[in-house]
Formats: sequence, structure tokens, C-alpha cells
Amino acid sequence: MPLLRASLIVLCALFLSACQRTPLPDNKLIYAGYWTADNMVLLITPAGQVEFKHLIGDVNKTIGGPLKEFDGDDIVVGFAFFTSTLHVSDVPHLDGDHWTMTVDGVTLTREIPEGAVKATRTLKPAEPAQE
Repeated sequence: MPLLRASLIVLCALFLSACQRTPLPDNKLIYAGYWTADNMVLLITPAGQVEFKHLIGDVNKTIGGPLKEFDGDDIVVGFAFFTSTLHVSDVPHLDGDHWTMTVDGVTLTREIPEGAVKATRTLKPAEPAQE
């Protein structure tokens, strides 16, 4: 019985460690955001949570879970043996006034949530405080 209990504790610890998401590395933070197209939605958080929905005809493909890793530019979602890969053929980049990227052959645009302040590429330094 003690061996069974120890084995169960080890298995639970392995499972919980496998479920931890990987935060986005600094060189991939540009992937973070809420990306949309007519038939696709992709949410990637800086903490490493990924939610993906793609409507293909009558089929709704849904993937949600922790970021496991980046394989080149591709996004690997899941844990242990249960993973899915989102193929990124065009990495996030500024296209005019909008950020776009292409995932699984679909061009997505990063949306700015209502009420959020749109960041610009040129920022002025803060004024020194007057005492």
C-alpha cells in the first residue's frame, strides 16, 4: 500500500508540473494579444495561456491550454503528450496601422480592446516632477 501511495503522489506531481504554462519569452512577446479574422480567433497572454478557435465550414476547431513552447515561429499548445501546433507562416508585424500575422494560412489582425489606450511607436519621456 505505501508503494501505491508513493507512486500516486509522484504521478500527480508529474501531471501538475506538465500543466504549467510557459510565459512568453522576451523575443516572442510580440505574439501576445487578441487576434481575429472572419473565421478565426486567437488569444495569447504574456503569461502563456493560449485560446484558439477556427471555423472551417461546419467544423469548429478549438484549442485551449498552456503554451508549451515555440518551435521556430510555430506555437505549440498543451502539455505532456497532448499538444497541438499552430503553424505561423507570417510572424507578427506592423502592416500600415495594424498588427497582423498568419496562422494556419489565415491572416489575423490584432484587436485593441475597447477602452484600451493604443500605444504608439514613438513615446515621449515623462516630464520630471515639479516640487
